[in-house]
Amino acid sequence: AAALSAPPRLEANYRDQFFGAAGGGAAVPPPINHSGAVTTSGRALFGMEAEDYARRAAKWEALQASGAEDEAVAFVEAAASGEAPRADGESLQGWLGDGVVLCAVANALRPGAIKKINRGSKLAFKHLENLSAFTRFCREVVGLATADIFDPLDLFHGRDMVAVVLCLLALKRAVASADDPA
Repeated sequence: AAALSAPPRLEANYRDQFFGAAGGGAAVPPPINHSGAVTTSGRALFGMEAEDYARRAAKWEALQASGAEDEAVAFVEAAASGEAPRADGESLQGWLGDGVVLCAVANALRPGAIKKINRGSKLAFKHLENLSAFTRFCREVVGLATADIFDPLDLFHGRDMVAVVLCLLALKRAVASADDPA
């Protein structure tokens, strides 16, 4: 009985694919496209994730150029009345990321609106509780539209800071129109 083996043609194709037609050369992998983006934390992004990151970065740069970030920071600093002033060079996400300043803004605008503020905690879920309390305040007390309110995870992770700034500006407009007697 003859031993079973793969047909020579399939064997040759397999060998040619991985070792070249001569059979003895090293395999040459196809070129890799390294045209992805790199986040500020140094993590490499590729494909749709890189495109999304680039789109958000372009929006953020345009927002900063328009002065909207400065307007939102001025509103928060005025409303929080010295709760935690922004340090020179501190990022917006670093300043607002734990939610304490935003809860202070909510309580300054409507005293007692947020009863429990988790101060000084290094636990992520405590920060997210603060951020969720602020977004709940914006939605239920002030009446901002859901489209105007950022996702707490976007601020916590620094993913969509444009949405955070736009939410703060919408809050500023809502407060100004509520205070306007006309």
